[in-house]
Amino acid sequence: MGRDVVVFDTETTSPEPREARIVELGIIVRAGGVHRTKRWLVNPGVPIPAEVVAIHGIDDRRVADAPRFEDIAGDVLRTLSMGPVAAYNGRDFDGPLLVAELERIGFAAHGIDVGRIFDPLVFVRWNLRHLRDRTMAGVCMHLQVRTGTAHSAVYDAAATIGIIDALDARGLLPAEHDAMLADQRDKATVFDTEFARWSWWLYADRTDCALRIGCGAHCGKLLAEVPTGYLHWALRSVDTLPDLVREEFQRTITARSSGRRRFG
Repeated sequence: MGRDVVVFDTETTSPEPREARIVELGIIVRAGGVHRTKRWLVNPGVPIPAEVVAIHGIDDRRVADAPRFEDIAGDVLRTLSMGPVAAYNGRDFDGPLLVAELERIGFAAHGIDVGRIFDPLVFVRWNLRHLRDRTMAGVCMHLQVRTGTAHSAVYDAAATIGIIDALDARGLLPAEHDAMLADQRDKATVFDTEFARWSWWLYADRTDCALRIGCGAHCGKLLAEVPTGYLHWALRSVDTLPDLVREEFQRTITARSSGRRRFG
C-alpha cells in the first residue's frame, strides 16, 4: 500500500530555482493506497529557452493558452495540504522554486515550508552515495523502479513514489514522518559540511568515516585504494579542486610512496 504522501514535481524554464518559472506541475496524492493525480501546464510569462525545451519538450506554443501560476496557486496549495509533502530534490530545487513562485504573486504567507518537504534524494545520497548517477533516472534504474516518460511532471512524481517505496522496502526510512524529517535535517547538515570542505570530490564513509571518492570513475571507492595515477591527474588537471581535497590527495600519494620505500 505504501505510506500516505503528496508528491509533486515540476518542469521549468531554468535549472536555477530562484529564477525558474514553472511550465508544468504534477501532483500525486496517495492516501490509503489510492492515487489521485493532478497536472497543470503553466504559462510562465517568459520565453522558454530552447535548451530546456530539448529536455522536457514543452515550448512556448504548448503553454500559450495555459493559465498563469497565479491562476492555479490556490488549487496547488489545497492539493499539497492533503498530506505529508515530498519531492525528489525538493530540498534544493522544487521546494525553493515553488516558494519563489508563491512569493512573486504575494502568496508567501500561505506558502510552503521547504523544511517540511520530505526529499528522498537526501536518503539516496546517504545510503547510496557510491552511485555515480544519483539522478532520478539513475536511482530508478538502480532500485528497479519502473518509470514512464522522463521529464514529465506526473511521471516523475510517480517515479518519486516508486523510489520512496523502494527505500521503505529496504528499511532505509524512519516510519514516522516527523522522525524522517528530523533525520533528513541531520543528514543534510552532514552533506552541507562535506560539500563546504570537499565539494563533490570526497565524503566520509557512513559507518567508519573513512574518506571515499564522491564523483567520477572511482565514485564510492576508498581514497586509500584509488590509483595514484588518478590522484596525480586530478592534482595536475582540475583547476577547481578544493584546497582540502588537494591536501588529502597529496597526503595519500605521499603515504603510498613512503610505504613503497619502506618495503621495497
